[in-house]
Amino acid sequence: MSHFFIYSKVVSPSVDSVLFAAKQLGLKAELRPGSAVASYARTSLGNYLIDCYCESWQDIKKINSKLNSLNGVVSTSYFENIVHSVLTLDKNNNPIEIKKGDLHA
Repeated sequence: MSHFFIYSKVVSPSVDSVLFAAKQLGLKAELRPGSAVASYARTSLGNYLIDCYCESWQDIKKINSKLNSLNGVVSTSYFENIVHSVLTLDKNNNPIEIKKGDLHA
């Protein structure tokens, strides 16, 4: 699986169905763990975060559209034509910046 992911903000009653639907889309989907013992991360509005990993993000627009159409999904972290670079960590946990166009072959 890719170490890049998108997340979905999901209302509590829909978590199980969104996890199931994401797996049906071929994604590895998991609730993001929280910092407290035996808890899950939540947004300031109380929504859960589901991290979705994929072998290839070639169809990210289609995947994002399907995730956003699921009942209970508030939003995702895919921002087409808005974000031009991201900060992440490489395999050695060193910070790196990926700019728009860097991942195109």
